[in-house]
Amino acid sequence: MRARWQAGRQGTGYEKLKLLAAWRVDLWLLRFPPGSCIPAHRDEVPRGRHLRLNLVLIPARRGGEFSCPAPLIDRPRVKLFRSDLHTHAVSRVEEGTRWVLSCGLLLP
Repeated sequence: MRARWQAGRQGTGYEKLKLLAAWRVDLWLLRFPPGSCIPAHRDEVPRGRHLRLNLVLIPARRGGEFSCPAPLIDRPRVKLFRSDLHTHAVSRVEEGTRWVLSCGLLLP
């Protein structure tokens, strides 16, 4: 089965390509074209803790900034955070396309 790009959950213009979904791990390639964003939200999980590691492969030329009040790691291209616990967002991409490799891990 071929992988296909899907619209992001928030319906704000970003797209996602599933690379892996197994047991408690997921891996996505995210594409943020100009005008796309992710509004502030948390990723609800029925139980456990959800960690997300975002590696910014190519940042937008302008905009597309990640925000989270309490990331575990917050470097220009590396973001590690509890997506179930902390509200997080990506500002509107003003210029260029932002590319992110996003890995989620559900812990007990």
